[in-house]
Amino acid sequence: MLLVAGYLGSTLAMQRTRTATARRRVLSLIGYAIVAALVFDVIIGPILGAYPDVGANFWPLWGEFALMCLAVALFAATLQSLVGPIGTLLTVVVMVFFGNPSTGGVNGTAYLPPFWQAIGPVLPPWNGTTLVRNTLYFDGNHITQPLVVLSIYAVVGAALVTVLTYGRLLWWRGAKPRRSPISPEEEGGIATIPPA
Repeated sequence: MLLVAGYLGSTLAMQRTRTATARRRVLSLIGYAIVAALVFDVIIGPILGAYPDVGANFWPLWGEFALMCLAVALFAATLQSLVGPIGTLLTVVVMVFFGNPSTGGVNGTAYLPPFWQAIGPVLPPWNGTTLVRNTLYFDGNHITQPLVVLSIYAVVGAALVTVLTYGRLLWWRGAKPRRSPISPEEEGGIATIPPA
């Protein structure tokens, strides 16, 4: 659900602002990921009791859920910045069609074919599943790799979305930085001049 929440948040933000990037996009996605993770953690933990030892695991899982949601949201925002709305479809393909099968589900990755075993460790779904499972059932052992991979997705995504905001890397799409040659006051004055 956090994967869906991640790319859905980025897609809704793109539809709301009509652009895939905006000056405060990264900050809004960080806030969104924190709130979405809290909602999921409250529902899954205290309300449903779906994971063991809710009192001890609530706070670590909130941070982990936020990191997973943010990694996917920024991945989606980056693809949307590069290729437009089709970036949402690419995110779904990468995260759902390639990411989910590579987690191994209930059987584990040892039983997966070699292709899925190879791509799993570089995608957020596998790392998110491993991070939560190891936190809940193995006292947080062996969570360094998932934390590093998810953090790389978040940091690189944030950097790319920030850089793409200024339009410098979109030369192949013909996009130019939006700079008005006149001030907003002059625009208002020009708009009030009646046509001749």
